[in-house]
Amino acid sequence: MLKQTKAETDTADLLDTNTASADQVKAVGIDTASIDYGQSTKFEAHVALLSQNVPVFENLDDLRDLPDRGFNVIALPMKITGGTGGPLRIIAVLPPAH
Repeated sequence: MLKQTKAETDTADLLDTNTASADQVKAVGIDTASIDYGQSTKFEAHVALLSQNVPVFENLDDLRDLPDRGFNVIALPMKITGGTGGPLRIIAVLPPAH
């Protein structure tokens, strides 16, 4: 059973109450199956992020190997006709000093 993630409530609160911070969020990545908890029927984090055109990358691995900021992400989704999401090949490009 998947439990509610902290990201779900924090993300929705952040984007609903802090427009300045919401403008700074370029994408959200998480190492779990969903940014919303498994029994969610409202998908609040998805709605909060996607309504602000912030993409969500789920099921990521080795996030602890990345710096907190200062790197680029290349996200290459598989196009699925009529789909609302799909598998993603994602690449982190680190600065030369890393």
